Amino acid sequence: MKERHLSVSLRSSPHIWRGVSVHRVMLDVVLALIPIVLFSIYCFGLSALALIIVTTLSAVFAEWCCCKISKQNSTINDLSALITGLLLSLTLPPAF
Repeated sequence: MKERHLSVSLRSSPHIWRGVSVHRVMLDVVLALIPIVLFSIYCFGLSALALIIVTTLSAVFAEWCCCKISKQNSTINDLSALITGLLLSLTLPPAF
């Protein structure tokens, strides 16, 4: 019989790596938020839509400005700023 050598490596999370990129995970979160965003627009109307647009664009713009000021590579493509804007808009009152 062949001997199998098992090894244990200690490292930070994630302990199970599937090769999924940050962009893909963030896209999955955005896709999961779409039904909630649509329902909030249905319930609260155009004020909710305006709030979602303003907070999302503001978050993306702020991310872009911070990257430019700090002379770092832009991280807008990983969709984290989009998620921040969407979550902020969903926590604020619709008439804000």
